[in-house]
Parts: sequence; C-alpha cells; structure tokens
Amino acid sequence: MKNKTFSLVLGIIALIQVVYSFLSSATTGRMLTFELNIWLYRLIWSAITFAFFYDYYKSLNKGKS
Repeated sequence: MKNKTFSLVLGIIALIQVVYSFLSSATTGRMLTFELNIWLYRLIWSAITFAFFYDYYKSLNKGKS
C-alpha cells in the first residue's frame, strides 16, 4: 500500500475486530458469508492485522532512510 495512514487505520479496525471477538460470546464468526470456527476467525483477522501494521512499519522506515 502506498498510504501509511490508510494502513494504520485499517490495522486498527482489524485489531478492534480481534478484540471484539474475544469480548463477545460467539462460538462462530462470519466472514464473506461463511461461518467459521471462532479461533479460525480470530486467526484470520490477526493475520490481517499483522499485515497492515507490518506494511505501516515498512512505509514508516522507508520514509526515514
């Protein structure tokens, strides 16, 4: 991604999804009209969160050098 602010905002939204999944009492999560086991749902959203924060970190370091 080109815009580091966009990566940061999407990373925060994905992190909120992960945290909210722990606070709710659901046993399944819905993603793209599929019902997933809650742990698989959390794993996917955690990977998305990591990807966005890693992209933000890379673009932040690229700007410093």
